Amino acid sequence: MATTLWAMESAQLDPSEQSGASRRQFLTRSAAGAVAAGTLWVAPSVLTFDAAAAASCGTGVHTLNWNTVGVGSGPGTYATGAGATLVNVTVATANSTPNPASSGGGGSLGTNWTVINQQIGNQTLPTWYMQMTASANGLFLETTFHFSKAVVGLSFTVYDIDINSAGLLWTDLVTVTGTNAAAVAQNVTVVHPADGTTTLAGSGSTSASALGTTNATNTQDTGNATFTFATAVTDVIVKFQAQNTPTNPMQYVSISNLTWASCA
Repeated sequence: MATTLWAMESAQLDPSEQSGASRRQFLTRSAAGAVAAGTLWVAPSVLTFDAAAAASCGTGVHTLNWNTVGVGSGPGTYATGAGATLVNVTVATANSTPNPASSGGGGSLGTNWTVINQQIGNQTLPTWYMQMTASANGLFLETTFHFSKAVVGLSFTVYDIDINSAGLLWTDLVTVTGTNAAAVAQNVTVVHPADGTTTLAGSGSTSASALGTTNATNTQDTGNATFTFATAVTDVIVKFQAQNTPTNPMQYVSISNLTWASCA
């Protein structure tokens, strides 16, 4: 999602002519005064940044690219950009108890909690892989993404949220939550492709989820779901949970590149 910058052409709102106040302060006060006078239209749900704020992590779309991180990489801190545009993304993991995570094994595409390069969700780019052997209903894995700067417009897709329809050998549930720098929960939306079969819940609230309802092969996108935060976040948790007691407990999902529009 691109952040929209709104500009005023009136000489009365030229921050270059102001002294004793920063450009950000001037724009904020000017906008507030203009709204009070009924002279400025502000788009609902659009964050407004001055050029300095938008440039705090550079212009254009920013990406944590798993291909750049490297196939086989695991939890750690990875840099995007450099210098003034640098945003470090720390990837951390957690298990429910008892520990359901497996590493490799029959039916797996790779080692749990690593970057893999396998077709999944009808795409062939490297992804962040989450795989578990869940011995009971409700067991889960979590991946947390922590950003060194608050990022705006964060979006990513979770691939292969599905079930084994031959006897319900597994059922996938993915839930996404996020907080800002003040640890306040932020709203997240979730959508799926036109042919998507996941059941979506909580879109637009502080906890959005996608539940598998049919089996999706690795060449299908029907089990994919895309999650997006319009507002600034510093920490995002992707929770991958078993929704039944699997009789064949190998189940997995993977996460696409992370993209965002700007930094707060």
